[in-house]
Amino acid sequence: MTMAAVSLWYDNAVKLATASTGIDITGAFTATDGCTITTADNDAQLSLISTDADENTGPMLLLDRNSSSPANGDILSRIKTTGRNNAGQSFTASLFQTKINDVTDGGEDAEFKIETMTAGSIVNRLNIIPSELVINDGSIDSDFRVESNGNTHMLFVDGGNDVVGIGQSSPASVNSGADDLVIGDASGNRGLTILSGNSDSCFIAFNDALNTTRTGGFEYNHSDNSLRIQVNNGEKARFASGTEFLLGMTSVQGIGSVFDANCLELGPGYMVLNRDDTATATQIAFGKKRCCRWFYCHNNWHNLQHHL
Repeated sequence: MTMAAVSLWYDNAVKLATASTGIDITGAFTATDGCTITTADNDAQLSLISTDADENTGPMLLLDRNSSSPANGDILSRIKTTGRNNAGQSFTASLFQTKINDVTDGGEDAEFKIETMTAGSIVNRLNIIPSELVINDGSIDSDFRVESNGNTHMLFVDGGNDVVGIGQSSPASVNSGADDLVIGDASGNRGLTILSGNSDSCFIAFNDALNTTRTGGFEYNHSDNSLRIQVNNGEKARFASGTEFLLGMTSVQGIGSVFDANCLELGPGYMVLNRDDTATATQIAFGKKRCCRWFYCHNNWHNLQHHL
């Protein structure tokens, strides 16, 4: 048999031509069954090439499940990568899967997931569903790390110890009991800034239950530039915008008239100063040209009315 090229023509144009290197097809073709492309080299087995010069879509791969009876939960497509282990057995190394959750016209929902083989089991590593995006949905001991230009652990989730580091590669080894979030790596200045409106507040809250109130915490109120300390569901102390420190009250009472603005003002109650020895010593000393009524000195109460 003489070896020669064969051509198939349609409407005065070559549609299929054979040569020693293979077959050339001009125009589209349709296959109605599975196809296998096998090579023994490292070249691409399938190339999608577009010579379109406009700004629209170039090469495109379309995976279309054209079902006549679509239903919720249908798997629309899978892209699977398989290989062989050292026993010659085939295993799935990775899987990209798309599934439709809701087929209702106008309310369609779908999900997309990525799975990889990990320690002998295929595990969900990324899951995108209508309500959320989940990383490590398979709940394995796997870290999540975001690297910046100058920091390999700019954001780090320690999957085995359930802690988070910002600029910290080992947050679980820092300050046990307060390591849920660790910022910095013990070099240079580090900080955390909370921004709010100029008439609003910044909060650091401490709670022991899910509720909308703050059991304890700190509030910096920008409307009056005060720092407020909350304990047991209420404000107990405040640094006012000047140099006043208030205990048991939320506004300045006597300050600004008889008393100096650089002082401590107490709400209803007492202030007690205790020494840890029996030595005779002054408990409260006054060194400003203002008024003092009662003070305790040398184990005695003194009533003093002194104006200069």
